[in-house]
Amino acid sequence: MTDDDNDWGQWGCFTAFRIGRDELAALGALTVASQELEFFVGTSIASLLNAFADSDALTADVPFKTKIQILGALVLRRVAGDATKTDRWKFLEKRLNDAREDRNHFVHSIWTHDEWTDGERTYIDELKAVKMRARKEPSVRPADKETLYGMARKAEKLADELAGFIFELWPGPSP
Repeated sequence: MTDDDNDWGQWGCFTAFRIGRDELAALGALTVASQELEFFVGTSIASLLNAFADSDALTADVPFKTKIQILGALVLRRVAGDATKTDRWKFLEKRLNDAREDRNHFVHSIWTHDEWTDGERTYIDELKAVKMRARKEPSVRPADKETLYGMARKAEKLADELAGFIFELWPGPSP
């Protein structure tokens, strides 16, 4: 990637990391898809509580991880005694948490790559997202546009699967 791949020259941080438009667009797609998934988790909580009018008030300031836990408690109560639905929820819940962790890794990372020169040419290694973690080694993952768009598509598909699952549970009385 070269400086010609982006037009962010006035913003030194983008030039230093040489993040191109394609990678920024892919990160944006992941961010938007993840936010829609998080919004749907909150809406699902409200639907299971029959509180549609209050859905924003119920979950507006609640972290995504906690929303997943609350939704899990509501779902498990609703599917108590149904091993198939319990297993389906546990599988969905794991995938929701995986999607949350993927989003957090890339949105809250330092973006970098290795760069070196042989005196004539400058070589640039693949773009990486490095997430710093307290008392742990940094987590490093490739940050190519295909990976980011793939995670965005995965979040969109997961939202659709969650919608279908929640639809099966509502309307209906809670135990």
